[in-house]
Amino acid sequence: MIAAKIKRWQDTHRDDSNLRIKSAVYLELHLTMNDRAIFEDVAEGKTDSLSSYLKSGGDANLMDHEWNCPIIFHAVLVGNLSAVQKLIESGANVNFIAQEPGSNILAETVLSLAMQCRHLMDFEKFDPIVQLLQKHGAKDEI
Repeated sequence: MIAAKIKRWQDTHRDDSNLRIKSAVYLELHLTMNDRAIFEDVAEGKTDSLSSYLKSGGDANLMDHEWNCPIIFHAVLVGNLSAVQKLIESGANVNFIAQEPGSNILAETVLSLAMQCRHLMDFEKFDPIVQLLQKHGAKDEI
């Protein structure tokens, strides 16, 4: 998902002699390639790389600057209960308030997002995530 966006950006600048510089600036402003891989793995339901990342001191509140929300929002959106649990255990802020565009497109809070997913997509898949977030003090209000 994220890699595809980078590829599209690079493809639009393929003939640009400063592509290498522009790519470096783009990556620096957003996420490192390793951070991108973590987001992609979480979105695909994988948790091994997330576990390694967190055990090596990685930030449990790793931000997606494109969406202005942390990685826990991505884990919730795809129903990755294991990733949500690992992030919470590693200190993820369950009451983080997303900013635009994430707040408008997804939800302002991670609990609100989980509750929407439970209601609109799959109750059985998302209810354990809602329960876990509530158990750890997540609020559905700002």
